[in-house]
Amino acid sequence: MRVLLVGALLVSLTFAGCSSSSTGPGEPHGQTYPDIDGLVAFYEFDGDLENETSDSHHGTANRAVTYTTDRHGSASAAVYVETSDEILVPDDPELDITDEITLTAWVRPEASNRAYAAVIDKKYTEAYSFGIYGAIADPDTVYMISYVSDDGDGSPDVVPLGVGVWSHIAFTFVDSTGKGRHYFNGSIADSSTRAVVLGTSDEPLRIGGAFLGDDYKGAIDQVAVFDRTLSPGEISALYAFD
Repeated sequence: MRVLLVGALLVSLTFAGCSSSSTGPGEPHGQTYPDIDGLVAFYEFDGDLENETSDSHHGTANRAVTYTTDRHGSASAAVYVETSDEILVPDDPELDITDEITLTAWVRPEASNRAYAAVIDKKYTEAYSFGIYGAIADPDTVYMISYVSDDGDGSPDVVPLGVGVWSHIAFTFVDSTGKGRHYFNGSIADSSTRAVVLGTSDEPLRIGGAFLGDDYKGAIDQVAVFDRTLSPGEISALYAFD
């Protein structure tokens, strides 16, 4: 199944009376994270690796991180990572999420034939992970793939692949039903049910790579981690968040 997108215009939403924008370092900020319940961490990457929601869960670069333009063309408002250029967030009980979870990010991947390129990872053999799968045979598309306690589930080929193509990807999962869903640009791409539950890990949260070196290559922006399952309407609102 492929998702047909109609239009490419991203609209600006106002959350709780606060307008928001993605800006480069030194530029004025509005609300820098979406006002949606359950948000544990949100990384705007406007010149730093800080969690916008609190003084906890800030990231550090494992090697080098280059700042690049975001989907609006704002300078130094997203990160570009290459092989082994992971962003590490120290382990914390708030990141050992069980019962329900939502993981989201804007991505602009480069071509890859890696079996897995993790965008967000908390040790995919034990806890949770979400990323993409590149395929040489079809360079215009990649899979979204999620892992829950070593159980992997992939989406249809729906994510545009290549430099300069931004896509919003999201994954939700709830233990009580085993229901997982992948979202592409604010809309449900697929859903499935798995007989697994979310585990925990003492590994750090990684952005742009996984604990076994399943590294992503390309730009990443607005990484979000929620400790509950967002509704389709909330995913759509998050996609439209500037």
